[in-house]
Amino acid sequence: MAAWGYVSSPRRAVLVGASFVVLFGVLYPFEMEILPAFSFQVVESSGAPLGGATVKYYWAHYSIDAEGGREELVSAADGTVNLSAKSVRACLLARLLVPFHDAYARATLHGSTGILGQIVVYDPTSRYDSATFAVEPGKPIPSQLVLKPLSLQP
Repeated sequence: MAAWGYVSSPRRAVLVGASFVVLFGVLYPFEMEILPAFSFQVVESSGAPLGGATVKYYWAHYSIDAEGGREELVSAADGTVNLSAKSVRACLLARLLVPFHDAYARATLHGSTGILGQIVVYDPTSRYDSATFAVEPGKPIPSQLVLKPLSLQP
């Protein structure tokens, strides 16, 4: 007989252990990639590479982690920008509740749902206008982003 009048059995120990494993599996925040690694080139309207452009990358999985993240880079001399894959951490329970959260948010709120990345590129010398594009799962990512000189803007 165990202390405090508690009778232990192998079946109860297995049940408690299995319950702990299931609870851990449902509540442990596993990492999930939401946006892939990719690269693109910043160019002038003439097609010439534009090095030194500031690139700001914002991303979030609004259904799981509304804060998301941000990264700031500078394009290389040949205009290329290489962005790493982005991920969030979420438990299985949160992932199972995402469809319900999204349906509620669409029906009652005016907020964003799902995965979204946003790229903003601007020239720190102020000779070129800024440019932007969205990064979404399953949608093509442009290979080039064109910055137009401010004097050519309509």
